[in-house]
Amino acid sequence: MKRPRRLHPAAAALLLCAALLLTGCAAPSSSAPAPASAGSEAPSGPAMSAAVSGPGTDPAPSVPAASSALAASSAAVPHSDGTEGRAALTSVPGLGNENALEPPAFLTGDQQMLYMAAYRLYYRFDVSSGFAPNYAAQPLTTADGLAFYPDDAFATWDKFDRALRLAFTDRFADELLADKAQAYRRGEDGRLYVSPADRGGDLTYRSSSFELTAQTDTEIDFDVVGVYNEHNFDDSAASVPDTTRHLPLKLVLTADGWRFDSFALPY
Repeated sequence: MKRPRRLHPAAAALLLCAALLLTGCAAPSSSAPAPASAGSEAPSGPAMSAAVSGPGTDPAPSVPAASSALAASSAAVPHSDGTEGRAALTSVPGLGNENALEPPAFLTGDQQMLYMAAYRLYYRFDVSSGFAPNYAAQPLTTADGLAFYPDDAFATWDKFDRALRLAFTDRFADELLADKAQAYRRGEDGRLYVSPADRGGDLTYRSSSFELTAQTDTEIDFDVVGVYNEHNFDDSAASVPDTTRHLPLKLVLTADGWRFDSFALPY
């Protein structure tokens, strides 16, 4: 009986590899990772962040959330768009003598317009009264006999109040209405009424200038410095030295832009 022929070891290895390739099977490797089940697949991206954080912990904020927080904090910072002075000035009728006192040179162009708007308004509280009184109209008569006439410069009291708040802070506008608005009334028809109450100017006034006293990004403090002489119109009187008076004004940057928080006129 013939003994079977033994294959060379190299040939046997080749035959085994060929068989494995044909059947599509592969020998398991001890170093290969075990396949993950559908329920145990590791999360990635946002899911990974949530899984790492776990319940009861705050995940790190994403970039969009941080940007939104920064934008919100920036929006709360007062800023000026450089047009509040123009808006205030166009809301108030001019004065015949308003060019006698030029705005401070150290203010920006729009702040100078805001100063002129405040000047137009404050003058009608401190020196004269009324913007465009209609003395031909039927007046309102108060219990003490004062006559108040409709002021055609503003269609309503609310528009008058709005003009005040375009030039002044709410605090200072409220102060004006409480302390210096005796010549003004709000009618039952919602209109602005005014009673003539001019006091005239200071006869000793000679001239004035402005002096900057403090300035930051959100506040400008300055004085109007008036020069006075009690013999201003009496050339025959003995010569006396001039006197000066410093009157403070304050411009502040609010959430709505620049506004005057105090104001003064030298005459």
